[in-house]
Amino acid sequence: MGCGKTTQSRILAEKLGAVWTKEPGGDEISDEVRRVVQGMKFEIEMDAVCEQYLYAAGRAQTLRRVVKPVLDKAGIVVADRSVYTSMAYQGFGRGLGIERVLKINEEAVDGIWPDLVIWLDTDLETALARTRDQSGDKFERMDKKFF
Repeated sequence: MGCGKTTQSRILAEKLGAVWTKEPGGDEISDEVRRVVQGMKFEIEMDAVCEQYLYAAGRAQTLRRVVKPVLDKAGIVVADRSVYTSMAYQGFGRGLGIERVLKINEEAVDGIWPDLVIWLDTDLETALARTRDQSGDKFERMDKKFF
């Protein structure tokens, strides 16, 4: 969050002539999953397990409908986020633990793992200063303790 993942991943995809996608997102179904899990405000807090299953559902859709067809043709895909994001946000941030997140995502991922992961490291204060979209992504409204 706030370290330029989306900007840098788009630039990389353009330079490589690759297909760019995001998780969740990439087609109309996974884009709707993204809207529900990240963008909608509810009167109650979404349960962490529910949140993780929604992310896994969006991931399953993106990997099968966007990523796999490109890989099957020996193409390159650059994705803004992956299952590793769930390990951080739901595994640690929401307290589900890595093993539980992996178990929930096992069928969603179905063996489609990134060949390379690039980690952009930004200090928390800088990241939070860049991403205070109170009307957008719910994670941008989280406090420092979450991160």
